[in-house]
This record gives sequence, structure tokens and C-alpha cells, in this order.
Amino acid sequence: MQHLSFSHAGDLGDIVASLAVIKQMGGGSLFITDRGDGRRESMKGARFEAIRPLLEAQPYLNLVGWMDDPHTDHDFSDFRHDHVPNEDLATWQGRHVGVKTCLDPWLLAYRSPKSIGRVIVARSFRYQNQDFPWKRLVAQYRKQILFVGLPDEHRHFQIAAGAIVEYQPTRDLLEMAELIAGCDLFIGNQSCPFWIAAGLGVKLIQETYLQVQNSTIKRPNTKYFTRQPFDL
Repeated sequence: MQHLSFSHAGDLGDIVASLAVIKQMGGGSLFITDRGDGRRESMKGARFEAIRPLLEAQPYLNLVGWMDDPHTDHDFSDFRHDHVPNEDLATWQGRHVGVKTCLDPWLLAYRSPKSIGRVIVARSFRYQNQDFPWKRLVAQYRKQILFVGLPDEHRHFQIAAGAIVEYQPTRDLLEMAELIAGCDLFIGNQSCPFWIAAGLGVKLIQETYLQVQNSTIKRPNTKYFTRQPFDL
């Protein structure tokens, strides 16, 4: 079997989305690096260590590492040059390396007992939709909600939702994936936690950002909110 090597200099969600393509191509080695142009937050250090356990848990990746100047068979770093409006990030990345992306669930994570029967919620500061019915959802699922993400994201979410919701800190993205894998429902915006939920194939509701709709994986158990009215 051919052993392929891949490299990526994108954001956390970009990397998670690329795994759909890497799995489809038979897997191999994945090296994370930086673009070096200063346009995106560096993946070096804490961000790489946050995603590394999730990458290492995927059976189709036999080697995961950091490399300052990788020379690999396939480099996803400039995949956005191949974008098509309203297409998802995984499909873009497949086109970038010359394959048609299979969007069947591609992530593996054990189901955490902490999230059984819970609704996992995540909301980053980017890609928000001010019409999304967060207050209605929080009222509906109040006792089940478990927020994951950064502490500042949790604080701002409580302000937006007008309610106190339980927060579950996570050491890394593998622990987050295990929480999402065990939940009854994931609700979040276009962010790394969403891509983890999509990769796991869990039931989800997305707060869709109207200006950039590049994170839509259409399955029977998914809903994407753009504008009111919205059937929950």
C-alpha cells in the first residue's frame, strides 16, 4: 500500500475538515506547519498540542507531527484558492488535491459518559448569526446544556443567551470530541467544534453565518439556520 504524506497550515476547523479527504485517500502521515504570512493565528505550540491528540486517535493517520518546512505528497495549505461559494471546506480541500470528497462521518472518538443525554453547545466569536434563536434553544434545553470551548466564549455565550449554562473545560480537542460523540445533540456556529460534530456524524443544529456558508454537511440529522422562521 502506498504511504502518503500530507501537510496543512490552516486553522483548527480546516484541519479537521481535511481529515475527510485524508481518510478517503487511504490515510498516511500528517504534518502541521505555519503559512508564515501572519494572516492567521499560528498553529505552533498550544494550538498544535490541542489538536494533536485528536489527530493521533484517528486510525488512518500513522504519524502526526510538526514540521517547519514540510515537503509532502499533498499540501492543503492553499486550499482556499480552490473554493466555490456555498460549498463546504472539506469539498474545497478534496478539489485542491484532486479528489471528490466523501462526506460520510470520518472521525473516531469514544463516547464520554459525561455527555450522555446532554446537549453540547459551542459558539466562537467569529461567524455569528444575530437571528439565531439562542434564547429559545437555551430555554428548551436548559437542564441538558453543556458548553465547550474557551472560558471567554462561555462568558459571552451566557450574556447572549441571557442565562447561566454549565461549562465543561477540556484539555484538548480529543476530550472535546469525546464529549460531542456522547451527546444527544450538538448546537454551534461555524467553528472547530462544529467540524468535530460533523466529522463524528452526530445530530446537530448549526448557527449559520449568512456571509460565508462554507460549513454545511447535509445529512438527515442536521439542521442549518440562516433566517427565521426555523423549525427546531
